[in-house]
Amino acid sequence: MDVLSVLAIGFLATFFFNVLPCILALLSSKAAGLHKVAWFVLAFFLSWLGYLVYYFVVIKDPSYRGGRPRYDSMGRIIR
Repeated sequence: MDVLSVLAIGFLATFFFNVLPCILALLSSKAAGLHKVAWFVLAFFLSWLGYLVYYFVVIKDPSYRGGRPRYDSMGRIIR
């Protein structure tokens, strides 16, 4: 294996394990506003550990609303 191949594999591994969780946290429609920023910061500093927490708290939890209120048919906030 030449040096360029090793560098390319290293770059892809770094991107996959460090940058991808941050991008996925920012692009997710499951969180909004400051919640999205908080998950981005967590994923940035803790990488996959942060993304795993994000996945199980936000994506897997159907009761999580991402800080946005829900309204019923009469326009009242659902709690």
